[in-house]
Amino acid sequence: MASFDGNIYTVNYDLLLYWTLMHESEPAIESGDGFHSDPEEEDADWVIWDGYEDYGQRVFFLHGGLHLYDAGSQLRKITWSRTGIALIDQIREALDEGAYPHVVTEGSSEQKVARIEHSPYLHRGLKSLTRCGGSLFIHGHSLAENDEHVIQRIENSKITFVFIGVHGNPSSADNRALCERAEVMIERRIAHEEPKQKRYRKPLEVAFYDASTAAIWDGQ
Repeated sequence: MASFDGNIYTVNYDLLLYWTLMHESEPAIESGDGFHSDPEEEDADWVIWDGYEDYGQRVFFLHGGLHLYDAGSQLRKITWSRTGIALIDQIREALDEGAYPHVVTEGSSEQKVARIEHSPYLHRGLKSLTRCGGSLFIHGHSLAENDEHVIQRIENSKITFVFIGVHGNPSSADNRALCERAEVMIERRIAHEEPKQKRYRKPLEVAFYDASTAAIWDGQ
């Protein structure tokens, strides 16, 4: 991720991305996620997200995360640096106390959107995807129907190149479905190419790569 200077998005709500961002790497990963100290409780164990400021936010958990909690008027993020307690242990403790993570667990795309629309944090993340331009790399995502709300934001964005990782046999049923959905992305962008459109967008180009060649965990 240190090789990219744009936004980072994930539809997973597990801790993998959060752990990765906390890892000290060279070069360092720009990991601004919009959270900062609570001005009313500077020494609190958590940090908060301020919907009125973006604080250079470039990391977005589109479906929330196990490390995020709705505290009424605040969205809080648990931290290791302020507590010295492993994140997974903090999550277990919160669950034992009846506090549940701020995540989207609904099944269909429509149900997920309904949940997202009721969260300023989640809504901003999805909306920011529409404002993106340049190139987008998709790794570990199948373009499945239950994430149609995310795919459509890509179609309606200013992104001009999409590189999609393909895992395993390209001829498998799942990978054929992925490629077919990618073709639909191109076709829908073409439908908006007329200059008279108020939101004219450039054509979308899609390329595929072997996901196993990315070697994202060994720094190669």
